[in-house]
Amino acid sequence: MMNRYYATMAFLVLGIFFFQVSCAGTTPRAPVRTPEEQVQDLGSGGWDKDGAAGDNLEHAPPENLYFMPASMPVLKAAPGVGSITRESRDRASSLSPGEKAALTKSFQDAYADALLRGQPLTGVLGGDLVHSWPETNPSGWVQNWQTADPQPNSWGIPSIILAIQSMEILREMAQDRVFTVHGAVLDFYGQSSGMNGANGDRGYGSPRGEEFFYNSNIAQRFELGLIVTSGSGKGFFLPGPPQSDGLEAPQETGVFAPVPKGYSGKIRDAFLTAWKMALDRNIEAMIPDGPGVYLPFPDDPAAQERGALEGLYVQTFNKQTSLLVLPDTPALPLHARFITSPFLDVLLFPGEYPLPGREGLEPLDIAYTGDNAFIRRLMDGFALYGFPLSDPLPFKARDAVPSSWQEAQRFSRGWIIAEIGKRG
Repeated sequence: MMNRYYATMAFLVLGIFFFQVSCAGTTPRAPVRTPEEQVQDLGSGGWDKDGAAGDNLEHAPPENLYFMPASMPVLKAAPGVGSITRESRDRASSLSPGEKAALTKSFQDAYADALLRGQPLTGVLGGDLVHSWPETNPSGWVQNWQTADPQPNSWGIPSIILAIQSMEILREMAQDRVFTVHGAVLDFYGQSSGMNGANGDRGYGSPRGEEFFYNSNIAQRFELGLIVTSGSGKGFFLPGPPQSDGLEAPQETGVFAPVPKGYSGKIRDAFLTAWKMALDRNIEAMIPDGPGVYLPFPDDPAAQERGALEGLYVQTFNKQTSLLVLPDTPALPLHARFITSPFLDVLLFPGEYPLPGREGLEPLDIAYTGDNAFIRRLMDGFALYGFPLSDPLPFKARDAVPSSWQEAQRFSRGWIIAEIGKRG
């Protein structure tokens, strides 16, 4: 389906150190029926096999976007990340060895995710260990991490970043994800403006995702509501359950046809979790266009030894206006990434809309040779900018003034950045 890729895919694996943590004891929420049975129920789905719709995609080229090349960060776990307290009075003492291993891995995956999002992490703050939180009647797990970009905050520790996992995360999501709270949101999270005048977990709950833009502000979804900040100290709290709370994803979500060889319940769990996280970003709906497709790369034993991509899991939603994409590689966390406008527009029309900053960037040799026009366009975009390594997120350039926040998305060859307030 695709040309050989090893030489040109080296950018994805250079500098990556995959976290070697046992997953023993994890219990992924597998589909009720087998993938094969689900595909039979769904039929051919909404993919345009003849390519007609893909060849006539309507689009308005996005404006005021640019590309900033960036090399892959070294995804090496800092000493102590995910290490669990041994205090007998802590709730962690009641966890089984398998549960402890899964908890450690979820924190290490979150650390890798934070590095991919550009957070300047410098390890664990003060040798802190993963522990239950709050101390009395705990409802989450937390570890204090340290940033190289300290900011004054209500916690009185400028360099602190909180890494938090709700103890009830699997009641609502299919993966035991850990999310970080930092910057202006962290400052507000420490203020007593939450439910019943409380702060932290008691006032706002545990985070249900990472930061995103909300009316050109920085926002983050928590179990008890939405924290919205200007990024410069001002903020407010909108109480209420997450939009995805109690919702079951459509049965097509995370189902692939034909069923890929390496597909498992864990793959579907990644898509089910990403589906809920997308809704919690104030996305009105995430309606699958049908089963997803797996785009395999040719077998290459040498590349596999180095942890290169084996393929991509791709599923479209809302009439091909949103995507969830999961790179199939052990070198990255098993997290599906959300792509929508304006970043999807850039990927689908790389020739029609050349971004400033991409000058001299040669496409990778990963041409798609199938008959699906949408996938062909998408792969042209991936060949130029790389594959998604984050969801869209708030971004501040190093030379920007404090209030100059932008929206960006990390790809394996760099950042696609949209200047907030300047879009056409």
